Amino acid sequence: AVNNIDWEALTPGSAQYKMMTYYAGLIQLRQTYEIFRSNGSVAISFKSLSGGGMAVTFDDHKGGKALVLINPAAENDTYELTGSWQLLADGERAGAEVLATETGTVTVDARSVRIYVNG
Repeated sequence: AVNNIDWEALTPGSAQYKMMTYYAGLIQLRQTYEIFRSNGSVAISFKSLSGGGMAVTFDDHKGGKALVLINPAAENDTYELTGSWQLLADGERAGAEVLATETGTVTVDARSVRIYVNG
């Protein structure tokens, strides 16, 4: 009931298995990057995306930054990155391993998130 996972349905390839793997990746990401488990020393700011989503920026004031792009809409949205960012999570994959390094305009898929760190 807490995380909506039917533990008996966790067979490789199932939707429940994919969700469990994604959740595990988010936990790993949080454990690896201190900026996501701050004790209040991180400044957090919010900006609206054009399609109704949100960009959340984390700044640890020591050079570390993180960016979370949230798109709850049924349509894709875009966001203009300033500088180079390392992608840690998208709508299907999450974890501590860098998936890609991105610059410029990125697409935030419908009903998904993108999580970045600045390196």
